[in-house]
Amino acid sequence: MARRFTLYWSNFKSYDECPRKFLWYRGWQGIDLGNDPGKSKTKPETFSKHDAVMGIVIQKAIEIMYNNELWKTPATLRDSLEKLTKRHFEFELGKNYIDWKKSPAKLDLYETCLEGVFGYLSTLKQYRLVGSYAKSEKDLFAYITDEVSVGGRADLIVKRGDTGVTIIDGKNSKQKSKYLDPDQLRWYGLCFYLCYNQLPDRLGWVYYRYPYGMETAEGVEPGVEWIDFSLEDLKGLANRAVKVRQSMDKHIFHADPSPNTCRFCEYQSICPEREAQKEKNRRPPKDLKPLPEKNSEGFGFDEF
Repeated sequence: MARRFTLYWSNFKSYDECPRKFLWYRGWQGIDLGNDPGKSKTKPETFSKHDAVMGIVIQKAIEIMYNNELWKTPATLRDSLEKLTKRHFEFELGKNYIDWKKSPAKLDLYETCLEGVFGYLSTLKQYRLVGSYAKSEKDLFAYITDEVSVGGRADLIVKRGDTGVTIIDGKNSKQKSKYLDPDQLRWYGLCFYLCYNQLPDRLGWVYYRYPYGMETAEGVEPGVEWIDFSLEDLKGLANRAVKVRQSMDKHIFHADPSPNTCRFCEYQSICPEREAQKEKNRRPPKDLKPLPEKNSEGFGFDEF
């Protein structure tokens, strides 16, 4: 019998990139990675979480703003958001490992958080990201098949009469679009469609460091990057999700190393396949002719 396990985007993405990476981070029933069956593998190193902390803090302040409808009292909104940002910033610093040799100074981290929260208000105003239904961190849970369930937690879902259903995911990336996968937004669109039998009208990224109206070398920032999608896109993603779950139940957890995948993996240093790949990349090509040896008259260029 298949294990009951709801597939969320983070797990789907991790497995899709490298099944071994998913297994070591998540663990799986019946597999002992050294910490009892089903538990994750001990990490040989822990990355500094300063980048993650900033995104978490910004999103938490915005989440409370929506779910407590603080946006309905604009006169006190900025003061309320500043207090929320400060409180959750201190909480996340105490909760997460920060390597201060690699991280910006504490004050710089906090100011980035506050700028991200306040900057979002410009984007909210431009795109009217409020309405009779405007909820943050909304759980979406549904079944693709009787055996395969999927879930998502959208940063923001807004329903309006003029723009329909908008799903937003916020990012605190220094560079827009870098390391982002549009299928993450399509995943939320899939979960919404399965829950309500309705396609969302818009899917978009919000970059907290690039709010609407900000002037950069590339021009004036739009605030939201909209993602193209169709029902066929969502069906294709659903089929991939089913195949991933079937592979998990068959205990297919091979390594699939690559520079982009491995650079953010805390198990990279103990992965034999990744080490073998790096060693292979360090070797010169077999068909590369070596340089001639230097003699008393200099290099033998006539040998080329």
